[in-house]
Amino acid sequence: MFDWLRMLYGSMSYVVRLGTQVSAPFATTIGILTGDTSSPTLWNFVSSDLYISPHPEDTVMAGTVINHLLHADDGAMWSGPNGIVVHLKEYGDYASRKGFMINVPKTKAMVFGVVPDVLPTLYLQGKPIEWVDEHKYLGATFTSGKGGLFARMYTAKAITARKTANVTLRLQKHFGDLPPAQALTIYKSRVASHLTYAAEIAVDLGTTNLALLEAVEAYFLRRVLHVHDRSRLAILYSETGIIPLRFTRVIRPLRFLRGLLQLPDTRLVTKCLSAYVALWKAGKAGWLSNVVHVLLRISVSPPPDWLESLSSVAGIDDLVARVHAAAEFWVSDQIEGQRLPMLVGRRQRGRGGKMSSRSLAFRSYLLVRVPAHRVALTRLLTGSHTLGVEAVKWLPRPTTFTQGVPRHWRLCRLCGDDVEDELHVLMWCTAPSLVERRTLMMLAVWTLYPALKGRAKTPIEWWHMVMEYDELIPHVAAYVYELLEIVLQEPMYVPSWYQ
Repeated sequence: MFDWLRMLYGSMSYVVRLGTQVSAPFATTIGILTGDTSSPTLWNFVSSDLYISPHPEDTVMAGTVINHLLHADDGAMWSGPNGIVVHLKEYGDYASRKGFMINVPKTKAMVFGVVPDVLPTLYLQGKPIEWVDEHKYLGATFTSGKGGLFARMYTAKAITARKTANVTLRLQKHFGDLPPAQALTIYKSRVASHLTYAAEIAVDLGTTNLALLEAVEAYFLRRVLHVHDRSRLAILYSETGIIPLRFTRVIRPLRFLRGLLQLPDTRLVTKCLSAYVALWKAGKAGWLSNVVHVLLRISVSPPPDWLESLSSVAGIDDLVARVHAAAEFWVSDQIEGQRLPMLVGRRQRGRGGKMSSRSLAFRSYLLVRVPAHRVALTRLLTGSHTLGVEAVKWLPRPTTFTQGVPRHWRLCRLCGDDVEDELHVLMWCTAPSLVERRTLMMLAVWTLYPALKGRAKTPIEWWHMVMEYDELIPHVAAYVYELLEIVLQEPMYVPSWYQ
């Protein structure tokens, strides 16, 4: 290996190209290659003898002094006000002996805890270090002062995630429709990675910062489904199968902890975990207690003993399963309580033909190839349509009224016989144009699946039954699109006494 490295660096030369012009080859004897596979190993070799002497003000975890970290050439160092001065002097002398060039202007100092009235000037190789209240290390933004250690990281990641989401959504202007299945693949790989960044350590104790990230998630999913900004939040997850962010972000630290439990006790991170366990036993706040606080806030059913569950792989697997169950329950509860009759009680045929009534699943109707048909069906099912039962609620309210139009007054604009809701338009309205298309659609269903005739006892049962068959969904989507086109050609009915 050493012979190979000697040959590589001994015979290596460079050229510079500017446009079509190329310089003569030249050699360099300073530095190492960037980006090749050998560089990290070489850096580990050259810096393996770095040693920062312990100081009484240093952090001690499970009997081990921890006063610095190195991630390749990105380092962090901490101690008390006297200890940090000693460590900086020691590291500066080490770098000088090794011939390292320290970028002091990029080196920053921060205070965590009580900030003194006058900050001392810290020096590294004789150059002063700037004090800041915010700095990014390994992609995570740390903040000293009010608002929490990771407060500004939430804002930064929300901005980055929204920019990425907008770039993805703008693809539709150039390439046309972006099918939900493909859009969700992009979301999981490009957007969600920002929304969950550092969630292993940045536990969501408060909801204010979390709301910044949840707003980006809701924004993206609404655009993917083509539903309006007033659509119910739960439908974004019930239709896509995406686990809500508040649940996803607590699964991350649980899985991180699961990995820690399988590491040897000699690792620094396991010593930190031992310190958190000691804090828990002493009844003091720490990372473990923060995770439990969030689990209780999202209504995860508590185990018999929290510490026992958090101290074993099997216990953590059980907690992750409880988080998934809590997410399913939250979505189901939201749908049942928000007048979404088309979604309550439905089932979906999964792999192998097995029926499932899960509240969190990617719905097969989102695979309908005609975008207009798919969007029409999505909006009808999720209550994001402009039929009277929903649209009348958003009318400007006359000054003489303190409440909106009662539901029983939101009548069908075509027949006026009943409330203009989803089932009425699909199954009951007696307008000749709707009856004609309803007859054609049912004929198509009976032709493809004659055994279904007479199996449903109510209109909603019939609807759920038809939606269980993937072959019928394109016909249903086309039927919904045609019906809504007919209905929306007429002005919406508004009671005269409300105008």
